[in-house]
Amino acid sequence: MSFILVKMDENGRVLDYSTNAVKMSERKFHILLNRAVDLARVEILAFRSLGLSDFKSASINTLDFSVTITRNINGNLVLVVFKDEASAST
Repeated sequence: MSFILVKMDENGRVLDYSTNAVKMSERKFHILLNRAVDLARVEILAFRSLGLSDFKSASINTLDFSVTITRNINGNLVLVVFKDEASAST
C-alpha cells in the first residue's frame, strides 16, 4: 500500500511531503498528489471559514485514494493512501 504524508500550514500551503510510492510514474504521482492536496486544502479552509476551528480530523474517499487530515497547533498533517497504485486513474 502506497502513501504520501504531507505537512501543510494552517492556510493549506504544502510545507513538505514524503512518500513510498515508487511504482507509479512521476506524472501520475504528481497529478494524484495535486488532487489530494486540493481536496485537503478545500476541507481545511471550509472548516476555518465555518468557524469550526476545533475539528481535529477529517477523511475524504475517492476512487483512487483516501485523504485523512489531522490538525494540531503546528499545522495540518495529511495522509494520502492510494487504493491501488497500479491502476490509479489520471
